[in-house]
Amino acid sequence: MIVEKISKKFNVSHYLIEEQNVNKGRGDKIAVYFKDETFTYNEIAKKANQYANYLIGEGVKREERIGLYMHDCPEFIFLVLGAIRAGIVPAIINPKMQIEDVDGIIHRTEIDLLFTNQELFEKVQAGEIKARIQDAKDVKEAVKTLSESFETADTQKDDTAFMLFTSGSSGVPKGAVHRHSSIVAVVETLGRCIYDMQEDDVFYSHSKLPFAFGLGQMYLPFANGASVVINEDDSLYDIFDIVEKYKVTKFQAVPTVYASMAALFPKDRNPFETCKIFVSSGEALPKSVAMDWKEKTGVDIFQGFGSTELLHIAICNCAGALRYGSLGKAVDGYEVQIVDDNNHVVEPNVIGNMIIKGESIMTEYWKNSTQTKETLVEGGLRTGDMCYYDEDGFIWYSGRNSDIFKVNGVWQSALPIEEVILMEEHITEAVVVNEADANNDTQIVAYLVTSDLDACDEIVKELHGLFFKQKMRTLCPKKFYFVEAIPRGTTGKINRRAVNTAKILKELS
Repeated sequence: MIVEKISKKFNVSHYLIEEQNVNKGRGDKIAVYFKDETFTYNEIAKKANQYANYLIGEGVKREERIGLYMHDCPEFIFLVLGAIRAGIVPAIINPKMQIEDVDGIIHRTEIDLLFTNQELFEKVQAGEIKARIQDAKDVKEAVKTLSESFETADTQKDDTAFMLFTSGSSGVPKGAVHRHSSIVAVVETLGRCIYDMQEDDVFYSHSKLPFAFGLGQMYLPFANGASVVINEDDSLYDIFDIVEKYKVTKFQAVPTVYASMAALFPKDRNPFETCKIFVSSGEALPKSVAMDWKEKTGVDIFQGFGSTELLHIAICNCAGALRYGSLGKAVDGYEVQIVDDNNHVVEPNVIGNMIIKGESIMTEYWKNSTQTKETLVEGGLRTGDMCYYDEDGFIWYSGRNSDIFKVNGVWQSALPIEEVILMEEHITEAVVVNEADANNDTQIVAYLVTSDLDACDEIVKELHGLFFKQKMRTLCPKKFYFVEAIPRGTTGKINRRAVNTAKILKELS
């Protein structure tokens, strides 16, 4: 047990900066790269102290919450680490979230002080935000005169350190509350077993800091004396330049980003030549994308599964245990169970509900006891996902329990159907759902984005042939909707519930 080994008195901000770096002689090592700026661990320590002093000076008391509605920047890191070392709880909000959702979060979380970037400042002011709003740029200037020393709050490992908010795709965004020890649990499991973090690593994540997947780009490198590159822009065209410029060794992104980068990949060079590990999460990684990426870079993508509630990835493929299309196996330190509706563990190849146990799981949804009780069961997290495991223990994702459907009385996942569709070279994106036909029976339909709209008739003929060749004829969609774009949520994930709102350019059977 990892948490048992942590002393009762513990502050994760002090751990990440002083314990793991400054006190080990790494103070002058570059911790953060941002545009033309660099920050050493000594400088990070001073900034965290200044921001802690600033928050205290603004009247924020221990255990109170501050809001961060910001793009990636050094000030984001300073605020998070400064707040945590002062015993103040940063509530981290996705900057792509709608302003009405932000207002709801601020009200429920009782936030009095909200930090934002200049480019979001006007958006926030235009809303009816009931909090003091501060531009991070102004705060950056204000802290320069403050003391670079601060006495770390006397926090304990099980105290609340921070909270992250879910996307709200299934309703109102929920605040997942995490302890100081949660980060150490991820560092000692995922960081050691999958990322194999080393002191000379340079980490870059296309997924941004306000997301659970992206927040790891701060604490995983810091816990190992490594460096991280942060960038407020999520343009795909920047990725190649950033990876080459900083000689990135560990890279992570969601599957759609890998697919897009593969399509843009330079023919004359490999920009990812220095990368040793690629990690993907957030949604299913198509086998075709994984194979294409391996062909272009010579390195596998490790597909994993995580969530805001888990803090990071708990199931993952890795070197020596990789199966394209699967989520992988439980990361050392986590336990995964697939159970039926009566909570009995199912046999291999039987779809069931996934429950994950581990020490990084949230303690609660902030002031939401009903959904906390529904989600935290028997010391584990009921994820709301339907999966199955094969005879070798690899876990395969079938879909959210609200998204998979029955065909001829059998539970069916959209993913293997989408895999077949993506074999067609002109299809760039595919989402399969079910809808009722004229007799109110369930039928499979597909929403497609194509690079050649004039070839739709030929594409559909090719798809019928592909399903026949794959011996999946009964799973071939009855309708094909060629659309302008696939709807996505604030985290960039496909919004299957909203796919029928996509602008249809052509419909074929």
